Amino acid sequence: MGRMSKCVISKTLIIVVCLGLTVSPGMAVEDPDVQVKNGMDKVLQLLKEYPGDMQVRREKIRNVVDKDFDFTEMAKRALGPRWKTVSPEKRQEFTRDFSQLIFNVYIRKMEKYANEKIKIEINFSPKKMEGEFAVVDALVVGNQSGKIAVDYYLTRKNGNWKVYDVMIEGIDLALNYRSQFDLILSTGSFDDLLQQLKTKNAQSW
Repeated sequence: MGRMSKCVISKTLIIVVCLGLTVSPGMAVEDPDVQVKNGMDKVLQLLKEYPGDMQVRREKIRNVVDKDFDFTEMAKRALGPRWKTVSPEKRQEFTRDFSQLIFNVYIRKMEKYANEKIKIEINFSPKKMEGEFAVVDALVVGNQSGKIAVDYYLTRKNGNWKVYDVMIEGIDLALNYRSQFDLILSTGSFDDLLQQLKTKNAQSW
């Protein structure tokens, strides 16, 4: 998938901030900024707990991701209007492959920072929450990688906050991939896109 943006790939390590949102059964729903902070802490903890067991580490982090990231909504945004033109089966297949793409890029980059000291700064105001939607801003500061700003877009579903999009230093992740997918689909079929996603995922794992 040569058209995948290098800019997005180089910065997707920041997705760690939104891939660990946890809410224990029976507990009150936390504010979105608290969930984002707790998510960061959970993923960073898993990275340090399994320094020598890549398979177990990735499986545990993927479990956290699948519970708390709304990949269906993100895939829908990344595909754009074409989402309505494909069958439910193809949508499901695309969502699965797209989520794996995001995770592979994320984990490959994040593992390089497992031993780095990271400081997280959260900026959230009630003004950035409207109804069932909220935006949480964060600044991630690494002692080697420097600072990266990221905005997290969350929606509340069934009482829980879910991240459905991420903006990294002004780059909207879902919209960025949409432009790349549009290029692929302008000269190929939807099955061609799925095959490219599968090939990319197989090479990344």
